[in-house]
Amino acid sequence: MKPTLPICLHRQMITRFLVLGLLFLGFGQATNAQVLFNYTNLTSGAGTAASNMSATSLTRGTPDILQASDCMGDQGFGSHGWPTTNVFNVATFNTNGWYVEFTLTPDPGYGLKVTGFTSRSRRENLTGTANDGPIAMRYGYSKDGINWTTVNPGNPLSSNLCSSSGVNRPWTGFVTFNSNDPVTFRVYGLSSGSNYTGDMFLRDIVVNGEVCANAPSVTPVPSNFLVCAGETTASSVYVMKDADTYAIDFDAAAEAEGFVDVAETTLADAPGAISWSIPANADPGVYNAVVTVAN
Repeated sequence: MKPTLPICLHRQMITRFLVLGLLFLGFGQATNAQVLFNYTNLTSGAGTAASNMSATSLTRGTPDILQASDCMGDQGFGSHGWPTTNVFNVATFNTNGWYVEFTLTPDPGYGLKVTGFTSRSRRENLTGTANDGPIAMRYGYSKDGINWTTVNPGNPLSSNLCSSSGVNRPWTGFVTFNSNDPVTFRVYGLSSGSNYTGDMFLRDIVVNGEVCANAPSVTPVPSNFLVCAGETTASSVYVMKDADTYAIDFDAAAEAEGFVDVAETTLADAPGAISWSIPANADPGVYNAVVTVAN
């Protein structure tokens, strides 16, 4: 007579959720708030970046946005060639290059926590509406160059004075985000005069946030493993770099079977053991959990 084999429960940790968890908590316990990027008024568009990251100078979209021909004595980053349309569509503006942009990139082993954005701006209206600089503007950022988050911060100050510092327009309601990848910021101008010769000047652009070190990593990447029906405990072992704690978040289906989330818990000695509590009466099946490690 053949022995009866135990029925086993499959519990799955979804890799993509694990990666997101690592990124999030790695940032949460990193550094003090600081200025990530600061552009003041250089005609070249060069700004200053925080330590452990880099930043490009301000550049203009091509082919339409061109350098201003006046106020060249480090009185801001001036540009003309802005579109006359008063309807903002981010895909259209990106395709046509109707923006000024710069990119922030964390060094290897670091990430960015971005908490705010602000800029001063003014537009010129030298001889009337045909020569007006853009009446309106938008801010935007993207972490992948495809998906863009934008806002209407208010209009530039109308002034022909090169010495004018413009008006400060913060990104009101900015939602903090984290990224291990480069982040591109853009300023868009719209509702320009029909001659496309009106300038918009930017200065005192500030991006606030934190540069965060040593996002935790896990080897191997967690995947499915088996727990036989009737067992009430299990342990999985990983090599964890820069990780001190872990937490487990089961989905609703698993919780309905009696699985209980684990709050932030100190990891065992290297290589790093994660303990699991298994409901004795859980039916055989697949149960999903998000495992988050932090330093």
